[in-house]
Amino acid sequence: TELGAKPPCLGVVLSTTQRDAQIRFRRGVRTVPLGQCVPVARADNMAFGSREGETFSHFLSLEFDNESEDFQQFREKVKDLQGKLGEVQGMGKPCKGESLHLTLAVLHVVEEEIPSLMEKIRETWEKFLDMLGMPSNLVLSFKGLEFGDRGSVWIRMNLGTEVIMVLRELIEANLGQWLTDLRFSSLITFFRSSEISDEKKRGLRGTAKEINLGCATVRKLSLRPRKVGKEKREPVLQVPFAE
Repeated sequence: TELGAKPPCLGVVLSTTQRDAQIRFRRGVRTVPLGQCVPVARADNMAFGSREGETFSHFLSLEFDNESEDFQQFREKVKDLQGKLGEVQGMGKPCKGESLHLTLAVLHVVEEEIPSLMEKIRETWEKFLDMLGMPSNLVLSFKGLEFGDRGSVWIRMNLGTEVIMVLRELIEANLGQWLTDLRFSSLITFFRSSEISDEKKRGLRGTAKEINLGCATVRKLSLRPRKVGKEKREPVLQVPFAE
């Protein structure tokens, strides 16, 4: 929905009349004029990931502006938190500050499909920017910890979650045929290969709940091949907020 000067808000349409739509938002159900509703994705989009479960070959991510002052401060806070958590036995390996990013989707793509995928990504990105009013960047904030698959430890997003969910819905609608995993959360991986117990996870999650890691500025969307060994692969495509 587009509500004046407020950021776009993502919801699910429950029913409609000639003038209004009843929409379920994260904080409850509201009735909104149809003129303020922008279709983003059909309800059946979650079911058509034809490559779900396959090994991913590429990933789509939002990359931070490494030169910005807010990212430098954010990275220092993350590094400080990694230092403290690194003393916990079994915590795993910390991710490098310069490689921090927000993964939006993992995809299985064969070489001949790359050109059509890149075209779809550009179209999706342009639609997203148009919905936001063509901003020059996007500022996100992070607070709290979560624990994921294969020993990953995540930083949870605080500010910007709803806007990112709009982008994810657009990706599902336009790139669904290549997705290998339909799960998504607004998170940044900052530890890998963790082996700590569930009890210790609960304690760390509670301790870190109030730790505010601040903000970081996003300036571009990137498509990268999957990392092989220690080699960081160069992007196949990068599209900025503003040229």
